[in-house]
Amino acid sequence: MKTRFLHCADIHLGYKQYNSPERGNDFARAFFAVIDAAVAEGVDLVILAGDLFHKRAIDALTLNQAVAGLERLRAANIPCIAIEGNHERSHYEDYLGWMDFLAIRRLLILLTPQFVDGKPQLAAYEKRAGSYIDPVPGLRIHGLHYVGSSSHSAIAAYADALAEQASQQAVSGIEYSIFMAHAGVQGVLAEEAGGLSHRELSVLKPHVDYLAMGHIHKPFEHEGWIYNPGSPETCSVSEAEWPERGYFLVTVDTDSTDAVDAEQGHPKHRAHLYANPRRAFIRLRLKVDHLKTPEALYAECQQMLVRQARDNNIRRLPKKKRPVV
Repeated sequence: MKTRFLHCADIHLGYKQYNSPERGNDFARAFFAVIDAAVAEGVDLVILAGDLFHKRAIDALTLNQAVAGLERLRAANIPCIAIEGNHERSHYEDYLGWMDFLAIRRLLILLTPQFVDGKPQLAAYEKRAGSYIDPVPGLRIHGLHYVGSSSHSAIAAYADALAEQASQQAVSGIEYSIFMAHAGVQGVLAEEAGGLSHRELSVLKPHVDYLAMGHIHKPFEHEGWIYNPGSPETCSVSEAEWPERGYFLVTVDTDSTDAVDAEQGHPKHRAHLYANPRRAFIRLRLKVDHLKTPEALYAECQQMLVRQARDNNIRRLPKKKRPVV
């Protein structure tokens, strides 16, 4: 079985960072760049591991941005398979969220596993419901939306359910499995705790070839099976210090993986992280020891910004290329 897919996450459409409509446009441009990469590369599918939107209550412009991007995929016959992240999850009492709306419009396939007594009910996707889908013969994709503090128990229960399903998968001719999850992982961000440990995630490894993560905006990969592409746009100034990030392009070829490769733990895929274009961030530093009043500080900041803009020809740049300071 051979296939290619694009893995992205944490798009955050609708985020007008610093109360700037132009920053809202930047997040849309980053999304369109990822979509264009998928079309240009001719991938078989796109997987979106949560947080397409920045918040659950979106405006018409943000919805239009999502529809425009997903329509490009549909026109290219590239399905988008998605899960909900923490930013866009609908309220418990809401009948439909905006991700459900996009699924109704057949712009994406939203995987929504149901839990009964703490156990996931593994069901094939049909009529806009289900926990997994087989978009390509031999390929199965499972999805777990954001479940917050329940992630630890949910992952353990999912691993048990996958073990029970293993024989059925073999009969179905499944050669490669992807598992999407929107959750934190310990050790990636030093200032954050409470994420899943690698030991907790390891229970999925016997049943999953590619663990597609979202939620943490910093890119990472682990042991050739856990992948997180990071956010295509810069959601906070601290992210400007991180490595380039954007999306993974993954080539799967189970035909070239023999028994020796399998025993030695060599993956059935090759994944490469690519950076999409994004607006530059510049951090300027100013010594303030000699400044005695707030007015003096404001004046000094203003003068520094004017000098930097002049020295770097900022005003000559198109509006969408001017950096965030």
